[in-house]
Amino acid sequence: IELWLEYEKEGNCDFRLVIRKMWSGSVDDFFEEVIVSEKDLEQALFMDSRDGDYFLSISVEARGRGTIKLGNLHQRWSRKQFGKFVLGGNILHDSKRDEINYFFHPGDFKPPLTVYFAGYRP
Repeated sequence: IELWLEYEKEGNCDFRLVIRKMWSGSVDDFFEEVIVSEKDLEQALFMDSRDGDYFLSISVEARGRGTIKLGNLHQRWSRKQFGKFVLGGNILHDSKRDEINYFFHPGDFKPPLTVYFAGYRP
């Protein structure tokens, strides 16, 4: 699973995520705790599940004076080095950590270049 948090931060404050892993079917058996700093959030987080199925409990810890506006926490199946969403796809991030997901296939390299957006109806 790949995780990406949208957030905005103002002022002199810091925060981190605490991710606790709990085996699927358990109610209180945390088997691993991962501390994620702001520096770690510059890239998407990858949660491997090779050992079995588990749930994630995610907490936000903050300190200092300021405002932190939390947005969506995106979770998606990871293709790691093979692209995002589809083979060869990728993601652009802006200064607010919003995302634009794209996939480019040049076809036969002949004009015209046609761009389709989600929800397009011919």
